[in-house]
Amino acid sequence: MIRCNSQLSGAGILVLLVVLLSAVQPACAQTRGWGRHAAGLPRGFVRHLNIPYAHIPGVAPKLLSLDIYAPRDAEDLPVMVFAHGGSWTMGDKGSVARLPQPQFFCEQGFVYVAINYRLVPAVRHPDNVRDVTAAVAWVHDHIREYGGDPARLFLMGHSAGGHLVSLVATDDRRLAEYGKDPAILSGVISNDCQAYNIPAVIPQMPLAARLYPTVFGNDPGVLRDASPITHISPDKHVPPFLLIYSAASAYAPVRARHAALMASAVRAAGSRARVVGIPRRGHEQVNELLGLDGEVTTAEVLRFLRAELRRTPTDTRLSP
Repeated sequence: MIRCNSQLSGAGILVLLVVLLSAVQPACAQTRGWGRHAAGLPRGFVRHLNIPYAHIPGVAPKLLSLDIYAPRDAEDLPVMVFAHGGSWTMGDKGSVARLPQPQFFCEQGFVYVAINYRLVPAVRHPDNVRDVTAAVAWVHDHIREYGGDPARLFLMGHSAGGHLVSLVATDDRRLAEYGKDPAILSGVISNDCQAYNIPAVIPQMPLAARLYPTVFGNDPGVLRDASPITHISPDKHVPPFLLIYSAASAYAPVRARHAALMASAVRAAGSRARVVGIPRRGHEQVNELLGLDGEVTTAEVLRFLRAELRRTPTDTRLSP
């Protein structure tokens, strides 16, 4: 059931905080090459929209659904699951339809899955990460029906979505609820997120200091529990990570610092991690331009995927 948050001082304050947080980021410029993506997938690709991955009484079905984009004749292709951003308070999986990502990943021989999850203030941690976990478990169980290979399953998230997929990959209690563990994940791409150690980042980012209590509350134990870095240890499986940050963002130094600390923790646990700063790109741009030729973010994502897919015995269609 949905738990209402009686501690909020009003929706108006929340909206103002989200607007302020977004306003400090550079606006995404119009870029050539978008036109061929804006109309949706070309011939030869298919999409399956609003597939339910869970049901909770009283929750709008769309919040617990996902969209699948795939080549028409997909069979045993690697899978990319994407969680949108929006400060945990807004956003929708349908936003990717105007972005290069669905076509880009399909052209690279992937099945691409965009997921929804419940939003603050209707829920707080850990409800939204439970939703993301439920979606990942559903994909692992059902993606063969859509041409995907569950043995090559990647997660990617932007901003708040990066936090959520990072938590699914590190807090093994989440997937354990579905009889699974992070070993089912071939890799994680966290795109411009700083919420790896929430208690540490709050005093370093004033706007986050005002937003995070709304999202997670003030209990120190909850803040630690919501931090992916808390759950990393050498006795647990940790998937490989690509940690991206926007070098032109107002909060680039904070994001760079926390991405580096997260990467160090992943490596200390015996896994692989790479941190990449994207020059001349702001917070929204590193997501909205991903998939376009000539973009550093595109190149780094491909580099990461090629490296991790080489570790599997199955051939892929990733272009050289």
